[in-house]
Amino acid sequence: MESALQELIRHGLVALFLLMLLDQLALPVPMDVFLLAAGGLVGTGRISFLPSVAALAGAGILANTFWYYLGRRRGNHILGFFCRISIEPDSCVRRTQNLFTRYGFGALLVAKFVPGLNTVAAPLAGVSGVGFVRFLVLNTLGLLLWIVAYLSVGVVFHHQLESVAAWGGRLGSGLAWVVGGAVVLYFAYKYARRHMLIRFLRLARVTPHEVKAMIDQGVPHVVVDLRHALAVRALPHAIPGALHMTPEEISRRHPEIPRDKDVVLYCA
Repeated sequence: MESALQELIRHGLVALFLLMLLDQLALPVPMDVFLLAAGGLVGTGRISFLPSVAALAGAGILANTFWYYLGRRRGNHILGFFCRISIEPDSCVRRTQNLFTRYGFGALLVAKFVPGLNTVAAPLAGVSGVGFVRFLVLNTLGLLLWIVAYLSVGVVFHHQLESVAAWGGRLGSGLAWVVGGAVVLYFAYKYARRHMLIRFLRLARVTPHEVKAMIDQGVPHVVVDLRHALAVRALPHAIPGALHMTPEEISRRHPEIPRDKDVVLYCA
């Protein structure tokens, strides 16, 4: 991290552009930290505010446009890719879909502030069929809000940020080990919790072929399609006779599910 901050000081706008580009291309870059650091540099006069905003926004627009068009062309395949690389792969797209449902495509204005949804929003907008001009306007405004907000905080608290940087420099590699250990423990906890959930669900799993056999043989059953409305719109195919409801609706609509039949839950 310290070497990255030194490169940020040395190369300024070019470093900001590349860091934002890598972050928005879904690489593990702590961009919030770098935005605050860039704000601190603006506060000390080492780089300029407007050129910094332009460089950061330009990189973000370039990367998000790339994901948007992949979403338009590859649909749910690209969302599946994001799920596989997400810390919480089973809920990353769902949370973004819920955000879009609640606030419409204006959710692009706040998606950058929500960890885990930062980059997923762009391909989801493509999958959902939002027009490119509309996406570009909303996404650009969302980027600018995020960038300006963090840079402004960095500018206001640049003295405190310098103190923190000096403190970290005195601790040296010890701080890196502490932070690195905390990150490893966090990821290990997330992985263990997800592994336990998958192990539990695997006990009650039914294959598509088994569901097809139940349909063909007339076995009493009900299929509950738990896909989000945006996922259904992207892939408008459904199991015949399936009852559609989202996981958020189960607590309200559970009386619609028969209790005298086998229940198959389906979610893509």
